[in-house]
Order: sequence, then C-alpha cells, then structure tokens
Amino acid sequence: MQNETTSPTPRRNRPVRRKHALLSSDPAQAMQEMMSTIDDMRAVYLEETKALEASDADGFFVIQDKKMKTARRYQKSMIEILERKDELRSVDPSLKGRLEEIYSAFSRDAEANRKALRRMQMTVNRLKETISKATRDAVTKKNALNYTERGALRNDGKSVLSTGVSETA
Repeated sequence: MQNETTSPTPRRNRPVRRKHALLSSDPAQAMQEMMSTIDDMRAVYLEETKALEASDADGFFVIQDKKMKTARRYQKSMIEILERKDELRSVDPSLKGRLEEIYSAFSRDAEANRKALRRMQMTVNRLKETISKATRDAVTKKNALNYTERGALRNDGKSVLSTGVSETA
C-alpha cells in the first residue's frame, strides 16, 4: 500500500498525486485492497450480528471501536475507488467479477446486521416503555388516595408520612 496514488484531473487529463491515499496506485492492486477492506467490514458486521443475536451487550460494545475504524477505512477506500473508476476499467474482468461477488455477500450480511440492530432497538424501546410504565404505576399507587363508597378516606393500615414543613401555630 502506498501513501500516494494518481488519478486524472478533469482539466488536463494528467495524473495528479493525491496524498494520504489508502489504495495502491496500481489499479489491480487497488481493487484487491478494496476487496480486503470489504472483507474486513463484513467480518465486523458478522461479529456484531452474532453478538446481537446472542444478546451479548458487552461483546456488542467491544466491537464498536473496531467497527468505527473499519467503517472509516471502508468509506475512504470506496471514495478512492469511485474517483478512479475510469482507471479501474482496465482491470481484468475476473477480478471485477470477484469484487462483485464479495460486495454482494457484504451487502447481504450488512442487511442482516441492520435487521439485528433494528430488533435490538425495538427490544430496548420495549424495555424503556416497561420501566416507564412501572415507574408511573408505582408513583400513582403511592400517591393515590383510596376512598370508601361513602367518601371517607380508607385506612389500609399504612401510616401517612409527611415530609413537608408544618405551618400550624
């Protein structure tokens, strides 16, 4: 992998050196490196999906740093590939076919990951609603006054505790 790569400029059709390129200046090698990056991102998605399906919160959170780093590298590499699409047309068709296969598998696994994330989000929302309802019910039950049919305050054996300041003289 090199730190610089070339790509044609729209004005002069001369190669321009881009600093901090992630992919090789050789089109075939750049495509191989992109496939490796896609495989890395796919592996992270598979690991995350496995943690989600196993309800492994610790494992899920451990993966997030790795996921962010891999996703940034994937995004930058994809931008480079798209910027160099004219240059990559000369690459061997079998290599292009392999890239399409890898990307297809990646897309399938990314969708499975999105579904697992949606299920986890729905579960978290249900838990949040359950906790909120239990809290509201507890507060309502604690503060509710219980009257008899005749309107008298029912004495259920619980003593009333006042936490306010008495203002009687």
